[in-house]
Amino acid sequence: MEEQVASKSQTEGRRLVGISWIWKQCHGAGQEELSDAMCILEWCKAHAWASRWSEEVQLLQEEMRWVLAFLEWQTAWWEDHTTPRTWLNEMENEGMSAYAHWQAAIH
Repeated sequence: MEEQVASKSQTEGRRLVGISWIWKQCHGAGQEELSDAMCILEWCKAHAWASRWSEEVQLLQEEMRWVLAFLEWQTAWWEDHTTPRTWLNEMENEGMSAYAHWQAAIH
């Protein structure tokens, strides 16, 4: 237990996942060697796992870019609505302008 606590401080910010059984195998005299096919299979699975996470990071970065672009567009849209409208009276224009400025500041 103490060993786990000590290792947690060293791996802070990283996901603690158990090591695959393949890496815990003892190789040597008296032990049956794993076949090359099993090693290749385990490597392929690990590579696919890493690729999936890499793709997920790319997708999240693109999503964040889209959100920022949308918020910039939304701000510009509200700023366009701060101009007075000819069909509204002065009080309504003032209220509409104040509301549009408030909305633009939110985004």
